[in-house]
Amino acid sequence: MNERRSGGLWKTGIVAFLLFVLVVFIIQNITAYDVRFLFWKLSVPGAVLVLVAFLLGVMAALLVSVRRTRAPR
Repeated sequence: MNERRSGGLWKTGIVAFLLFVLVVFIIQNITAYDVRFLFWKLSVPGAVLVLVAFLLGVMAALLVSVRRTRAPR
């Protein structure tokens, strides 16, 4: 195999492994939790809570990094 194909195979293996870990995480964290915020009350699976917290963190990091790159020097 040439170098490009073996690199693609390596990346495919990593993605497949990460997807497997994600599926196992979701299956193990299917328990619903009651979440209260102000006057809302929701029942949400644990995996969804972790995913939402992660996405909010990513969005906050992106906002901070955009603000830093636009700030005058």
